Amino acid sequence: EYLAYVVAKNVGWFHIPDTQNDQRFKWQREWTRLDQGMVDWRAILAELKTARFAGPICMHNFYQNTLEGLTEGAKADVRFLRGLMRDTWNAG
Repeated sequence: EYLAYVVAKNVGWFHIPDTQNDQRFKWQREWTRLDQGMVDWRAILAELKTARFAGPICMHNFYQNTLEGLTEGAKADVRFLRGLMRDTWNAG
């Protein structure tokens, strides 16, 4: 078994107004920052540690549409992952 690299992204489900179907709300999927979505990155990093993963982690930022938003989001995602890696990979 071989794992070359990991792609890090996150998604959440959100209630939004449904103006097309005479319903009050509908669920919509939206990309989020790594610390805000449904993915349990702490658990994933723990499994990667168990598997002795030593490859790159590539982040895909789909959640902003401005350069400033992408830059700030990428910085926040790096801080989040580094913190989890420090806590998870250095523990035990």
